[in-house]
Amino acid sequence: MVELQEKNFFRKEYGEHSYSFRFSAILVAFTILLIYGFTYKANQLVNEQQQSSPFLRVTNRQFSLFLWQYPQFMRVHAKNKIGYLPGFQYLHKVNMELEFSEEYIVVPPDTLFLYHTWNRLLSSYIPKRSISQPEFKEFLNALNEWQPANWISAPKGYVELVNSLNELKYQNIEQLLPFEIKQAFFGWKNYFKEGNLINAFNPTYLEMKEFLKIYPTYARNYWQNILVSHPNYLKSLNDGNYESHTKIPQDEIAPFLRVAIFNHIHTLQ
Repeated sequence: MVELQEKNFFRKEYGEHSYSFRFSAILVAFTILLIYGFTYKANQLVNEQQQSSPFLRVTNRQFSLFLWQYPQFMRVHAKNKIGYLPGFQYLHKVNMELEFSEEYIVVPPDTLFLYHTWNRLLSSYIPKRSISQPEFKEFLNALNEWQPANWISAPKGYVELVNSLNELKYQNIEQLLPFEIKQAFFGWKNYFKEGNLINAFNPTYLEMKEFLKIYPTYARNYWQNILVSHPNYLKSLNDGNYESHTKIPQDEIAPFLRVAIFNHIHTLQ
């Protein structure tokens, strides 16, 4: 019987390919480090730009108010979600992730430009509609980012209001709420509770003219060069070719305008 030596337990091919294996491992490790370094540098550059540019200093919380008016830009509706609004949920909710609510958004520049346009022209518009206590409680349960404990800048009066909500004798509390809360509330209500009604709503030329007298920044001259997706935005109204009680063509009404005039028609309801 021949006694096997230690070298017989190893395949010769291993020694021949050991250099190739080590080289591949080093290459993989180097690639991972390179990707990590590039990602870190890119994030650092973005953070530096955000700190120095007012255009980029928009938090997820601020941007969420815009998204209610432009739900097509919500992450849940985006085809490619990689790197798009990472501070927002998209599986079952449209909410912000609480830990990212005060961080700056990550969104394409053209969408951010539309946010600033909305913020400058339309954000001061708040529907003059009632807010009942039961529905407000439902809102707080659905969008817990607006609960005082999760809102760093919550006004003291708002904190006290929410804490004593069960003791209030008022039926409607819209006059007691901060501006941002009313924006978020009606955005939530329009999106989740009134979506079908809004989609079916088609105003007349007369109704639109009355609306624009009160809210002129919705007029065509403000938006005709911005709304690429709606080139006919209020075109016939602007041209004067209409009859007052006729319905406006659907392609002339952008979604944010439809929501706004729906809320106006339902004033104090």
